[in-house]
Amino acid sequence: MITLNYSITEQEYKDFYHYLGWLAPDRKIYRVRYQLTSLVTYLALFAVLYFLTKPFSLGIPTIIVVAVVALGLYYYNNFRIKRHFYKIGQRVYDDSDKEDSEMIIGESGIIAKSKDSDAHYKWSAFIKKYETDSAYYLIMSSNIGLVIPKRVFKSKGEKESFQSMLAQYLSLQADLPIPGR
Repeated sequence: MITLNYSITEQEYKDFYHYLGWLAPDRKIYRVRYQLTSLVTYLALFAVLYFLTKPFSLGIPTIIVVAVVALGLYYYNNFRIKRHFYKIGQRVYDDSDKEDSEMIIGESGIIAKSKDSDAHYKWSAFIKKYETDSAYYLIMSSNIGLVIPKRVFKSKGEKESFQSMLAQYLSLQADLPIPGR
């Protein structure tokens, strides 16, 4: 059994929603489709403008400008999407209990206790598990999950024990991609 005491920071909430909504491996097809749609729309608009202004020449400088604008569009889209998910994380953080919570992780699941509530999550409740450089995300539905920051583990042994519990108690499905996404 592992007992963790922590509160989730504003940045951790933001990172969770950004990861879940955009960066997760299951969202790769969506990300590619979104970026391609944006690029094709931009190129179609460029083509229309090009053909409406016949004296316009399609030389190297024009191609460079189109490429720079397309690259700028790619970075702007990513910035805008990150800002969108950060706003969601900010709203959740603003509505959250900022007090330290206690999380007890054991054979029966995870018990989360805070000043105002207690919750018991059985291992079978978690449908997906993600690990980033800074946290573990245990997902219960499309946008609900537990955030367990790696910073809260007191030792390497405690972290390894947690990873062992995840491997033992989470279903194999939690590590597999979700079909059709």
